Amino acid sequence: MQFWKVFLVISLMSRVESEGEQTQLQSSLSLSSNHDNPDLWMLMKQVDRLETKLSQYDEKIEKCVKQDKNGLIHETQVAFHARLAKSVTLHGAQTVIFDKDITNIGNAYNPHTGLFKAPYAGLYFFSCTFLKQRSTFLRVQMMKNDIEIQLGYAKTSNAKADAGSMIAVVYLKAGDIVKVRHHPTFGSGTMHGHWSFFTGYLI
Repeated sequence: MQFWKVFLVISLMSRVESEGEQTQLQSSLSLSSNHDNPDLWMLMKQVDRLETKLSQYDEKIEKCVKQDKNGLIHETQVAFHARLAKSVTLHGAQTVIFDKDITNIGNAYNPHTGLFKAPYAGLYFFSCTFLKQRSTFLRVQMMKNDIEIQLGYAKTSNAKADAGSMIAVVYLKAGDIVKVRHHPTFGSGTMHGHWSFFTGYLI
């Protein structure tokens, strides 16, 4: 088989812009291949099959984009998993900055501020597991903007550190913020580094 002919066919196919021109080119090439080059004809048949598969994939992608009353829910994945790198003593309504991002698909979580900003409207899952250190109690909140959506609590038990956790499933609009913060109505508490995590993803 003469490879320059294959290269010519592929180049011509990539430059065809309209569906009508593409159909005309295929018909023309297929007709000449039947008489002149059976290998070229087989190549055109493979191109036809590939175009059919691409069309099917396009339809599947379109079905992945959902519409709701608040706008478009994008098919792109959004997920993060971050760890507190070192212990921190929390006061007032201080935000917990989980500064070691292990997973950050979509870059919606900011490891410098501790804030997750929803890039798309949709249903999200969040969890936070934490270990208390030194202090008697540690009380934290998970916040959606300025609204509390979950509480977490840990205390000293038999002179040993204790762990707490929070889980939430919440609908977010694009631009909504989710974070973990110290509960402002209680005294300071220390969260243990390396053993505390914040996780979330678009369902």
